[in-house]
Amino acid sequence: MTEGKQVGPIVIIPQGELKGGVAITENGIQYNEFIDIPYAKPPVGELRFGAPEPPLPWEGLRDATKFNPDHISIQYHYKGYIIGSEDCLYLNVYTPKLPTNNTELLPVIFYIHGGGFNEGCGIDKYDLGPDYLLEKNVVIVSTNYRLGFFGFLSLDIPEAAGNMGIKDQIMALKWVSNNIEYFGGDKNNVTLLGLSAGAVFVDYIRLAPSAKNLFHKAILQSGNSLNHWGKDTGTKNLLTSILDALGYNGFLDDSLAIYKFLKNASAPSLVKTCKKFYKNLVPERLYFGFVPTVEKDFDDVNAVIVERPYKLFVEGKYHKVPVIQGFCDKEGYLTPFFKTRYCEFDNGR
Repeated sequence: MTEGKQVGPIVIIPQGELKGGVAITENGIQYNEFIDIPYAKPPVGELRFGAPEPPLPWEGLRDATKFNPDHISIQYHYKGYIIGSEDCLYLNVYTPKLPTNNTELLPVIFYIHGGGFNEGCGIDKYDLGPDYLLEKNVVIVSTNYRLGFFGFLSLDIPEAAGNMGIKDQIMALKWVSNNIEYFGGDKNNVTLLGLSAGAVFVDYIRLAPSAKNLFHKAILQSGNSLNHWGKDTGTKNLLTSILDALGYNGFLDDSLAIYKFLKNASAPSLVKTCKKFYKNLVPERLYFGFVPTVEKDFDDVNAVIVERPYKLFVEGKYHKVPVIQGFCDKEGYLTPFFKTRYCEFDNGR
């Protein structure tokens, strides 16, 4: 051991051993952090546009102190730069203390980031860091998930049914249920927390049969599944334009052929092509392109929503847990922001 250098905490979970890091809040409270733990197989190759699959184990000690890239996306806030990778299904765990034989397990907050379904990442320590909540003696889990075209393309076939991004989050919740006790968290006391698009996701998870018993409370800030911008109102023309720009020459009613074509396209080319059309998506109201949608029912246990959210709520087909819903300061500022910033791209990038 190097003199003066603190050794990070070690946690052993069924996937393998993790070496975490030690951090300190602004108020001097120490906590442990475990960064970028894989909660599913990388959604690449044959798994692109498909439901997430359980993660693979690893050998040896995994370094859980460094961030991997976010999901590949257009970063609107930075003049349309393209960043990230398709290999993005990782989560972060922040815990005030690791368990011992006599330790009482702590409540868990499962945070889902916003970003208009097209950008963003798990907790950014410089913007949405875990410090404040950790000082309240809770365990924080934050996730990355598939965004935009990769997360929400729906071709109405089992290979690309849609809502992949939400299915990613439910897979992460299953990981939490199976593993969070190793970090001192109580799997029977999990609260979903989402902001903006993240709040929309929380609402959809409340409606998803596959999320049963994976969470116990929910907090929605500035969004829900009934918002017009949080549900697919038709992307057929948008998809047609993207296919044409990519050079697709097949039939537009052949979903399987379209799937095979898009599955083999490079991720950067898909993002760059979408970028060409996204700058025209917000004429008078919020519109984010590929977003959550009502899926066809393929008798698939991974299906999230197979009926309209409003209908499901009216019929009582949702997980009945305590819920807080609210909004944030300067809520209405988002629309002018979109008109001035989200539609101004550097065409040379």
